[in-house]
Amino acid sequence: MILSVSSTLEQLDLTAVPPAAEKPPVNEFLGALGTRLREFRQERDLTLQELEELTQVPWSMIGAIERGQQNTGITTIARLVNGLGVGFQALMDGLPEPPPPKPRQRRGPRVPRSR
Repeated sequence: MILSVSSTLEQLDLTAVPPAAEKPPVNEFLGALGTRLREFRQERDLTLQELEELTQVPWSMIGAIERGQQNTGITTIARLVNGLGVGFQALMDGLPEPPPPKPRQRRGPRVPRSR
């Protein structure tokens, strides 16, 4: 049984899925935000793991944010800027405008509820 699993693994083409580092940012804003966070972290000679210890934000999430591949909430951003010792305004200065929100699409006609 193990032999068949290993032979199946050998047949998989893993080159079809690019590594996370090669995926482009979700949008220009998240890419710029992530770059700015990485610059602040590197200026302080912190590893992802050290910043995780300071902020309680998982290092994998920090890495995804730095690559612009993670849209995160304000609480996480606040933890990161506090851990880095920078102000929120310093993080946001000069960043491009975030993209407009996507309109919500309804699945079907709206049916009023009876009371």
